[in-house]
Amino acid sequence: MVARQFLLCHHGEEFPIEYDSDDGIEVLKFQIFSLTSVVPDDQKILEEGCEVEVTEESDLKTISEKLRLVSFHDDIKGKETADSKTSERSDEELARMIQAEEDAIAMQMFQDSGASGRRMFEQRLRPCISQVLMYEDSKRKEAARKSVPIDRIEEKALVSLGKEGNLDPSKEEKDHAFLLQLLYWFKQSFSWVNSPPCENCGSETTFIGMGSPLPSETYFSCSSVELFRCQKHCSKNSTRFPRYNDPLKLLETRRGRCGEWANCFTLYCRAFNYESRFILDFTDHVWTECFSHLHGRWMHLDPCEGVYDNPLLYEKGLLPLYFPRDKHEEEVALSKLPADVGDENGETIIDERKIRIKSLPIVPMTPTKPSTVDVEFPVNRTRLLSQKQNSITGGGFQ
Repeated sequence: MVARQFLLCHHGEEFPIEYDSDDGIEVLKFQIFSLTSVVPDDQKILEEGCEVEVTEESDLKTISEKLRLVSFHDDIKGKETADSKTSERSDEELARMIQAEEDAIAMQMFQDSGASGRRMFEQRLRPCISQVLMYEDSKRKEAARKSVPIDRIEEKALVSLGKEGNLDPSKEEKDHAFLLQLLYWFKQSFSWVNSPPCENCGSETTFIGMGSPLPSETYFSCSSVELFRCQKHCSKNSTRFPRYNDPLKLLETRRGRCGEWANCFTLYCRAFNYESRFILDFTDHVWTECFSHLHGRWMHLDPCEGVYDNPLLYEKGLLPLYFPRDKHEEEVALSKLPADVGDENGETIIDERKIRIKSLPIVPMTPTKPSTVDVEFPVNRTRLLSQKQNSITGGGFQ
């Protein structure tokens, strides 16, 4: 391990960078992105003076300490300001920039967390690695395909294309339309569970604690079991709700919360040969992304909401409000939080997703004037990326 200190020049500014040469050039590019807002794919790093490009083959232990950054989008006749560059970006370019920014933040948090933080991060991530490998199992894929009314979905996909005036669609258009109809079908065939009905009488139940999984449950990768008591106090002691992680079992139960929904739907996507990935968000939500050859990019799909290509869904109205830690931060936060991030009780707008409960801070009817002191707090800013939200409307699968 060799610790290096670089001085990066870009657009007349100098940025000091502390860097561990063992981390590789990818980490260096993310560090540069966090300082300059030039996404890694657009970076061309040169050694100052000799103008030799720094690449993956370069020896980062011996290169010059003075570096110069050139963006592939720089105008050769002059330097544009950062604001003018941003305004000229298409939605696709801005989406890639946002993704790179979030990757850089995640990488920085991972580096800053230390050994204990890395172990905790690995403990949360490793089970998901085993989980996604199940999507490549041929038996699970075959079981998923057999549970889908393929002919009906193909018919609805062609009808949807016809309504758009596309009577001779390409293979990419057919595949895209089929994926959306698969999403709609899954939305209606899977059940959301806040609390399961009583196994004995079908009445509503109340959560009473956690139990240990049975051998028959651990066989399908169940690591926790929620216990519920019948509100009518029938003879049944408790109703079990195993949280299965094996999508094969979810093809049978067809119920759960966002984890089960996204897990099972990602298996369906892989079963029909869509390049797919399971997206894990540590703020307590997961979803699916598939690569759209029609659009040439990854596309967001949320089976819980029946929504696609709307990645800003989670910044407005779905995840909980941010609660400041003290009165001063509260005053600052009031002027910066998006108006549609939640309801007046600090809860998510989606009724069926109101599982987490946390008291709303006491705020006066007329908020005091926010302090001019800038305070750092983890509120996602409202992005400028415009995306079309698509949701389930009437009709659907019977």
